[in-house]
Amino acid sequence: MIYVRLLLNALLAVGRTSITNTILIDGSNLIYQGGKNGIPRNRDVAAKKLENLEANVVICFDGVSKKQRNLADIGGVNVDELDRMSTTVETRGANNLSFVVTGWEESADDYIVKALKETDTASKVYVVTADRELRRRARNFRRNVVSVNPVKFWKKYRPRLSMMKSTYENNGLQKK
Repeated sequence: MIYVRLLLNALLAVGRTSITNTILIDGSNLIYQGGKNGIPRNRDVAAKKLENLEANVVICFDGVSKKQRNLADIGGVNVDELDRMSTTVETRGANNLSFVVTGWEESADDYIVKALKETDTASKVYVVTADRELRRRARNFRRNVVSVNPVKFWKKYRPRLSMMKSTYENNGLQKK
């Protein structure tokens, strides 16, 4: 929990205090939509396209599958292997994108809910996911959270936050 607070404080401390939007993205859910509407199917490519958004962005991926997590619960995974599977957070772009891969101890959904708890209550928070359970958990914690479908985010929100008019008008070109 402390690393989430430190991460969000660091994002705000890098000269981007005027940014009031925080976007928490279920990365696996986003790239699952890949191939449609220009969404990349690769984690790094998707993250690269999110680096220059005018918002604090956290894109979070599951680093351990549910099957691996279940095996760990019943003792079917080597303890040394579990120790190597810890959550990693990497800052990318203009210091406003955090690329997170969760470890064995938590899912990406759990990380997103923890990050949501640590966000400033004055900021506008978007949770990008098609996962109904994650949307429900986010709304139960914070009523003013906005849940956005990944395809809608990619087509509508991302171009606006990139200072592009729309993906149709500029064919995905960089900021003007």
